[in-house]
Amino acid sequence: MLDMLKKASDQAKSTDPVDVAKAMEGMELETTTGEVVMRAEDHQIQLPMFISVMKDDMKYGAEGTDYNFKKVARIDREAVSLPTTCRMRRPK
Repeated sequence: MLDMLKKASDQAKSTDPVDVAKAMEGMELETTTGEVVMRAEDHQIQLPMFISVMKDDMKYGAEGTDYNFKKVARIDREAVSLPTTCRMRRPK
């Protein structure tokens, strides 16, 4: 999410935390796992969900083993984003 922080700082033309936070509201960013969005109401990142299983026959194993995660399903961000009841306090 450092890419989003940089994008917001560039957009705000500032490194002031309040200015950067305001620039992040509703910001969209394309990532290797799909588009992510910073929800304006509560500053929570909304992103796709992945379901995976551990397999022992993977081409690229983790930490010197043959084991790694194999993706079973990808669920779109819109399908897993739940409404919020957060009433975030904002600086004046």
